Amino acid sequence: MIASGGDRLAAIDALGDALAGFRVAGVASNAGWLAAALATPAFRAGAPTTRFVEAHPALAAAEPVADPDEIALAAAALAAGLDAPATDDRSPWGARDAFRVNLPPIQTQVLRIASDRQVVEVCRDGAAWRVRGRFGERALRFAPTSDAYRLEAWIDGVRRRVDWARLGDRLFLWRGAARVELMIEDPRRGAARATATEGELVARLPGTVVAVSVAVGERVEAGATLLVVEAMKMEHAVRAPYAGVVRTVHFAVGARVTEGAVLVDLEPAVAPDAPNTAGTSNAADSPNAADPSRAPGG
Repeated sequence: MIASGGDRLAAIDALGDALAGFRVAGVASNAGWLAAALATPAFRAGAPTTRFVEAHPALAAAEPVADPDEIALAAAALAAGLDAPATDDRSPWGARDAFRVNLPPIQTQVLRIASDRQVVEVCRDGAAWRVRGRFGERALRFAPTSDAYRLEAWIDGVRRRVDWARLGDRLFLWRGAARVELMIEDPRRGAARATATEGELVARLPGTVVAVSVAVGERVEAGATLLVVEAMKMEHAVRAPYAGVVRTVHFAVGARVTEGAVLVDLEPAVAPDAPNTAGTSNAADSPNAADPSRAPGG
């Protein structure tokens, strides 16, 4: 990318504008770093040296992450099907309106930003959307746009605009030259999960939490009741599939949960070291351990 201008600052500004509109997805890009470097006083003053990168470590450390409004906007766009091409399928099987009998049309979108897992509930409310997650609740209304790679919406009365692109399970958002990547967890594309997956226990049916039997930090044994969810006029006990320590309880008594919502994070207990039952011989007694030259292939 090359830019020119009447003087140094004009050329820097032109290059910064070009980087702010540069879009590449699927491969690594340093466009965000370059834009940040152009904005530093040292570069604008014409005083960069061969030690510029070393002298500005914060530029490389400032990895952009999605803010709550961007997470809400991405989840609502996925729920609305804005990432999918237009279709003439008008059958109930082609609908993406999350229709449920006598229940609000809530969809659950799961997004990962690095190691942070965000479970976001999205519900259509007429022409608007209500989006709820750990960040709280947002009221969102999309603004019309002819660009399939641009999202524009009013979020709690404030207009936001981001460029976006989806490649499989990867979702990219741009904030100027800075690019944010999110991973989409699509339950239709993975194997069926057990009740507990990676320490997370999830609701199998939508319902209401009627009892919470554990607290954060509590150690529980396998089979212990963690909480109870009332669904379809029946109470379902959620039990620990293994011994562990409760790290997070995501819902309190009285809270409504949707199908697939993470209820409890349970960290497996560390098993004690198993005794040596292989007899008296061990690695230390092996002649190969005392003399590496006698090891096979030595």
